[in-house]
Amino acid sequence: MSVMKISTTIGFDGDPQRLAQQAQDLESAGVDLIWGAEIYGYDLISTLGYIAAKTERVELMTGIIPLYSRSPALIAQTAATLDALSGGRFILGLGTSGPQVIEGWHGVPFSKPMARTRDTIEICRKVWSGDKLTHDGASYTLIGYVQALVAGMLIHVLFHRHDHDHGHDHDHGHDHGESAVAPSG
Repeated sequence: MSVMKISTTIGFDGDPQRLAQQAQDLESAGVDLIWGAEIYGYDLISTLGYIAAKTERVELMTGIIPLYSRSPALIAQTAATLDALSGGRFILGLGTSGPQVIEGWHGVPFSKPMARTRDTIEICRKVWSGDKLTHDGASYTLIGYVQALVAGMLIHVLFHRHDHDHGHDHDHGHDHGESAVAPSG
């Protein structure tokens, strides 16, 4: 038999002390999961990062991160960072939002919502796996990138493909076929 969890929303009004107190009060009251929405105003990721530092047990979730406001790789990096900062308490909630927010607030065309959702999920899973990040989807094409944690330093390896490899005529500003390694800072 599964255990039912209790969740509630939390919002940030600009007062960090009030936010921290509210999160701590909800945690001590027995709430299992706190989630927030990202529409207008303050960014949800920073808010959840702050809450993670001020709480100990409550799970934290995005409800939702609009897919059009960040690249899939950035969404994956952000989720991995929040999960690490919170001690494994983060759950990534994704969604497309709608044209009013995406086009009106972010200035990005709201197109192919299911394809973008599928591509984002596939790319996030590839980023988290540490495998070579290549993707040729309906919304995103990625040329090949691997990241690995080596002795506490994140190392990125970029693989460039030849133009004829995927039928695209892209010049990404590098000689094709070579790779570059750079430590992240």
